[in-house]
Amino acid sequence: MEQVSLKKAYQTKAVYRWIPLWEVLGVFGTAIFLLWIAGRWLEPNPILTHAVVWTTYLLVMTIIWRLQKGHSQRWALLGLDWKDNFSWRSTILRSLIVFVGATVAFIVVGMLAANFGWAPQQADLSGYDFLKGNLPLVLLSLLAVYISASFGEEVVFRGFLITRLHRLFEGFYPGFWAVMISGVIFGLAHFSWGLLGIIQTAAMGWTLGYFYLRYGRNLWITILAHAYMDTILILQMY
Repeated sequence: MEQVSLKKAYQTKAVYRWIPLWEVLGVFGTAIFLLWIAGRWLEPNPILTHAVVWTTYLLVMTIIWRLQKGHSQRWALLGLDWKDNFSWRSTILRSLIVFVGATVAFIVVGMLAANFGWAPQQADLSGYDFLKGNLPLVLLSLLAVYISASFGEEVVFRGFLITRLHRLFEGFYPGFWAVMISGVIFGLAHFSWGLLGIIQTAAMGWTLGYFYLRYGRNLWITILAHAYMDTILILQMY
C-alpha cells in the first residue's frame, strides 16, 4: 500500500513538473498563431503591423491572467504585488540601475556582434519610419508601447516565462536556465529588427531577467527600466 502511495505521489509530481511547459507552449503558440493569421490575411502596413502586435500582447496577457485563476495572489505570482513592505522609492532607484545595466548590455553586445561580423552594423528599425516628423503618432505610440511592451513584455517574458521556466528546471540551475532561455525567446520575438536587433534584445532580456530574480521578482522594477528604454527608442524615431 505504501509503495502504491509513493508511486502515485511521484506520478503527480512528475505531471505537475511539466505543467509549466504546456502553459508556455500554449501562450506562445497562441501568440505565434495570431501573428501568422494576421500576416497572412492583412495587407503589409507598418502602423497596422504594430497595432496587431500590441493587440496580440493584450490577448496573451489576458490568457496569462486566466492561468493564475484559483490563486489568491494573482498579482504577486507575476511580480506585480505592491502591498508587503513595497517601496516606490526603492523600486524607482533600482529601476534606474537596471535601466543602465540593460542599456549597456544592449549597446556593448551589439557592438561586439557587429565588430566580429556576427551581425549587420545596425538593427533594422525601418518599421518605425512612420513616426518621423509625426508628433501625434509618436505620443500615441508611446502610450501603446508603455502598455504592450514596457508592461506587456515584462509580464510575458519575465513575470510569466521566467517563473514557469524556473519551475520547469527546478533542481537544475533553474535561475540560470530561466534567464538564458527567456532572453533568447525575447530576442527572437524582435526578429523584425534583424539579426543585430535579435542579439541586442536578447542581451537586454538577460539583463532584465537577472535583475528580476536579483531584486526579489519585483516586476515593477523591470517595467520601469523597460519603459525608459522604450521612451528613448520611440523619441529617437521622431
